Amino acid sequence: MVNDGAASYDRRGSLASARCWPFWRARKASRTDWMTLSALLPLLSESERFQELIDRLREPISHETLIAPEAPTPYAVGALWRSFGAPVVVVTSQPESARRLTDQLFTWLGEDAPIYHFTENETLPYERLTPDRGATHQRIRAMAALEDRLASRPPLIVASALALSEKTLEPEAFRAGCYQIKVGDVSAPNKLSQTLVEIGYEVESTVEVPGTISRRGGILDVFPVSSDVPYRVEFFGDEVDSIRVFDPETQRSVEPANAVTIVPAEETLPLRSNGGRIRDLVGGLDFSGSAARVEDRVTEELGRILRGEMRDELSYYAGLFNHGSFFDYMPPGALLVTLRSSAIEDAARSTDRRLDQLRATKVSRGEIPNHFPQPYLEWGLIADALKDRKRSVAISPFGVDDDRLPGSAERLPFEIFPVSGGEAEFALDEIERRQAAGYRVVVLTQHAERLAEMAEEKGMAHSVAKEPLQAPEPGTAIFVQGQLREGFVMSPVGESPLVLLTDKEVFGVSKERRRVRRRPIRRGAKLSDLRPGVFVVHVEHGVGRFIGAEASENEGREYLLIEYAENDRLYVPTEHVDRLTLYRSAADAPPRLTRLGTQEWTRAKARVRRATEQIAAELIALYASREVIPGLQAKPDTPWQDRLEASFPFEETPDQLSAIADVKADLEVPRPMDRLVCGDVGYGKTEVALRAAFKIVESGRQVAILVPTTVLAQQHYETFSDRLSAFPVKVDVLSRFRSDEEQKAIVAGVAAGNIDIC
Repeated sequence: MVNDGAASYDRRGSLASARCWPFWRARKASRTDWMTLSALLPLLSESERFQELIDRLREPISHETLIAPEAPTPYAVGALWRSFGAPVVVVTSQPESARRLTDQLFTWLGEDAPIYHFTENETLPYERLTPDRGATHQRIRAMAALEDRLASRPPLIVASALALSEKTLEPEAFRAGCYQIKVGDVSAPNKLSQTLVEIGYEVESTVEVPGTISRRGGILDVFPVSSDVPYRVEFFGDEVDSIRVFDPETQRSVEPANAVTIVPAEETLPLRSNGGRIRDLVGGLDFSGSAARVEDRVTEELGRILRGEMRDELSYYAGLFNHGSFFDYMPPGALLVTLRSSAIEDAARSTDRRLDQLRATKVSRGEIPNHFPQPYLEWGLIADALKDRKRSVAISPFGVDDDRLPGSAERLPFEIFPVSGGEAEFALDEIERRQAAGYRVVVLTQHAERLAEMAEEKGMAHSVAKEPLQAPEPGTAIFVQGQLREGFVMSPVGESPLVLLTDKEVFGVSKERRRVRRRPIRRGAKLSDLRPGVFVVHVEHGVGRFIGAEASENEGREYLLIEYAENDRLYVPTEHVDRLTLYRSAADAPPRLTRLGTQEWTRAKARVRRATEQIAAELIALYASREVIPGLQAKPDTPWQDRLEASFPFEETPDQLSAIADVKADLEVPRPMDRLVCGDVGYGKTEVALRAAFKIVESGRQVAILVPTTVLAQQHYETFSDRLSAFPVKVDVLSRFRSDEEQKAIVAGVAAGNIDIC
């Protein structure tokens, strides 16, 4: 218990003594009509050979190598986690592999299973970009899960090599930033609010998303990053009078709670860092080759960051603040599972090369000083961390492909079921044959009812699964509504074999559903953005300067104080923060403050309205002229276009199909195309662009794709290259990841027509 005279609350140096995660569950997807396949796990986990494997893994030091095809690997990982009884961390070579594995593990273990995706941030090192808070929160949830020693079920965490390479908060700093608030605690609301801001929480007018807090008099709303629900803490003076869970949509209280535990909301906590150490690190930098003002800018920005006045540039300085890694959070008894260890090493070394080249380019251009700390781990450190684990399993479809992990290879009892090539009748005949041989047959399909009707017409013995799913008896077949990428056959020694089929084996094609991380929409200014001295714009009163917040003793409300011209002041209730926006301008000079009580702001808005109407008129004229100008016309869909679209591994959403159809229709019309496709991250915009680009290439033209960041350029290059690998299409990328010589060669290739998509 910490008591500084004004606040008192528990500070957890370790979470081992706190049962404080009552609503800790992994993020859910809209897949409520699908059944979990957990009932099938005992068929493997309870077999004699598998139990012997688990016994060996529980020894103080154990390294095993397993041979298994890719399709049943999620099933095997689920069985390992179910039987091992301690945290399991699975490492993949690629971010997309980690995402896909996470999705499939939820299918095998259920939506309430403690599965966490330790994802990668979506920003490059040394770039002045703000990481996506959703990705940051996913990473923190995974680390917090490993810190919760008293959880009823140990976590299962999936991470790519890229995610593991990114440095993070040290465990000691993480634990010091964890707080538990209990009913009856003495804690000054103002002090507690400031503490939460220090550990990364943003102040909002209402709390709707994780990582935010809101203060209204004696009420503090907080949405912990580690929770699925927000909490409302009500104070009587400085004493916590009650804690209640509330609905973020209706803002109504739902049920009481005895305590709430709050973990850090950011991986970089400058207000909790050692300022002296940071200044020492800066003192060791070599600015001799840097551009003018780089040293002054670094010094100024770090000062503002350490004073809590600046957060948007944190990722640029992450190497100065973050000195921990994900491996620091893994308890000694955790099980490490690597999928295709050689591919993990290849991916990590490739990342090293790209980031080293980026760093060298930044230094040569004078954008960063020499010896600027790296915010990522090189492969050598990752390899050492993997090697140091006492218990590990390497799973590969090829056998032993990693000489760092000793131990003999054991082949798991899996084989691949032949694909029917789109003939459902063939698949049903094979199912009937397997039934007669005593197999347990499970058909996981998006068309369970239709397949059941076909089986009925053939006179096959079968059933349609009902919730909850039960493992079928030997010699029986069951149709289950659901989806996996591929099926397999499992033949454990001494047990009845299991056949799991998916739409790929039955119909020759399988579509996955994506789990999408929704991002909150920001409206207006955030209270955490308001710092004394910043310029703001009030929708009704114009441009002013934010002075600070003041509390009204009579009303028990808080107000935002805005200063206008001639020292006039405006008091804005904190719940009306959405009426304010931060002033932004391309000019460096400060804006002129609006005079209150005059028509100045009204006249300014009228001028803007007239200018907007003029722009609209010009746009109308422009679009009218475009309608009569002849443009390029793409060919109708070809068999290759159909083949490309059929190879898309996910199920298209209705909106995505509509956007694809509209874009292709535009391309087939002989006039200039002008269409904007909007969508959140993960909703399939890249696939829309890819199909349009392929259609243009097939029509004999080249395609240029412009993206805002180097990371996106590389990601799209890899996606396009992979999806178009079966076609004679040349794809390349022009970015800072390429040397000057490579860039010149690519430009020449585009000019010569040798590169189709760039």
